[in-house]
Amino acid sequence: MEVMETSLLSRKFHYLNMEEISLLSQLQHQNIVRYRGTAKLPNSLVSTYTRQILDGLKYLHGEGFIHRDIKCANVLVDASGSVKLADFGLAKVSQLNSIKSCKGTPFWLATEVINLKRTDGYESSADIWSLGCTVLEMLTRQIPYADLENLVQALFRIERGELPDIPDTLSLDARDFIIKFLKVNPEERPTSAELLNHPFASSGSS
Repeated sequence: MEVMETSLLSRKFHYLNMEEISLLSQLQHQNIVRYRGTAKLPNSLVSTYTRQILDGLKYLHGEGFIHRDIKCANVLVDASGSVKLADFGLAKVSQLNSIKSCKGTPFWLATEVINLKRTDGYESSADIWSLGCTVLEMLTRQIPYADLENLVQALFRIERGELPDIPDTLSLDARDFIIKFLKVNPEERPTSAELLNHPFASSGSS
């Protein structure tokens, strides 16, 4: 059994309970997750991580599965910098037909997942939206829609197709990359294979 110690979330505990951070900071045991601090990820590292996530999704989608819960907390990084997708508790086979159940973590959900009035369900492109939110999360150290007061407001905005705030302080490549993930029409979203060819995805490869 392969177990990773560090998730991307360990680099961005800003929205977790401060008491939990304090507790984890004091604990050191081989069977307890360690809190190693908070640091902003440079573009090159985000690019490297994202490229590996995309490669994992390319395989997953090619096998006919949807992850349905892509976010930093479910992306693990080992000591060598190798990235692996984790937590497949919500993963679903999508080979036969579209999925209609609303599953996942709200702030990262695609518009078509939240819109229960859709009759045609959703497919693997829902993971692409979630990964776009995850890239934004890595670059800003904030969860998507963090500017809103509560979850209900976020769900309302997502269902209406309103994108999370993408700061102008991000590079042009980064902003263009994120926007490609966050197409309201799922049919307009690129596949994992196509996104691997974007300049941002390759900027950390050297």
